[in-house]
Amino acid sequence: MNPNFREAVECVRLLLEKKFFAESKDEVALILCGSDATDNPLADEEGSFQNICLAFELAPISWKVLEFLDPDLLSLSTGDGTV
Repeated sequence: MNPNFREAVECVRLLLEKKFFAESKDEVALILCGSDATDNPLADEEGSFQNICLAFELAPISWKVLEFLDPDLLSLSTGDGTV
């Protein structure tokens, strides 16, 4: 996994973790840009909004989001560490 990408994921995870344990009512959505997959409601057959994946819809921060952002698990689940 690219070291800069790994640091970015860790920063997002730490920020969300802090809010999660503070029982913040903030909501978060996780959108992956440049991913191999295309999974978003705006994608169409003409090729618009391709390689954009809505990993988590807008909702209160959950443990599931924090697990998804674990850099070690992320690199295992994506093979080469790219999302």
